[in-house]
Amino acid sequence: MEYLSVLRRLRAPGAAPQEVSLPKMYAIAKKLAGVAAGSAAWVTNVGNEYGQVLVSVLTAGEGDGLTNMAAGLMRR
Repeated sequence: MEYLSVLRRLRAPGAAPQEVSLPKMYAIAKKLAGVAAGSAAWVTNVGNEYGQVLVSVLTAGEGDGLTNMAAGLMRR
């Protein structure tokens, strides 16, 4: 469950910025199993003005839902 600890560190309020490498993100996505296996086709990284990744969103595909999500993030 290493990927859960990585995700918790990324989401922790006040956590020191850290770089998450692409192989690390791939390892997190690869550990999706069971019913969700093979469903993560798209990954969207949300970052700030300093180039830090704040959250990564794994989705099954591109669609109107991603547009609504992005619009909501921009309003914040």
